[in-house]
Amino acid sequence: MPSSRRSLSTSEQAVLDHLDIYIETTADEERISRADAVTYLSEQGLRRADARELVEQLLLKGYLYEVDDGLQFQHERHGNRNRVERVFREVKRRTSAFANAFRNAKLQTAESWLQAFAVWHNSCQT
Repeated sequence: MPSSRRSLSTSEQAVLDHLDIYIETTADEERISRADAVTYLSEQGLRRADARELVEQLLLKGYLYEVDDGLQFQHERHGNRNRVERVFREVKRRTSAFANAFRNAKLQTAESWLQAFAVWHNSCQT
């Protein structure tokens, strides 16, 4: 049976991912207030007005629900696959952010940064 929810824009998907991670790592319950969601998203670099609008769009499209003065996710769980997909989605997001940071960098700059990162990473492993 096809999903009745409308598809998400890239920015809406990013907000949904951020809120999902925020709820999993910090919230005591499976919900947060709308004000907390907007504050968290503004701390992630969104303007407050944009954060409010994107949260509203997620509510209208059925990805978030308001329950007892809080926002709750409509989860579609498929066992371990959902966790694996979340990890790969985060890797993809971070890779994109990394590529954007080095898009105009010279090869020597990127290479020296990667070498410094490798040294730091290896030192953390011991």
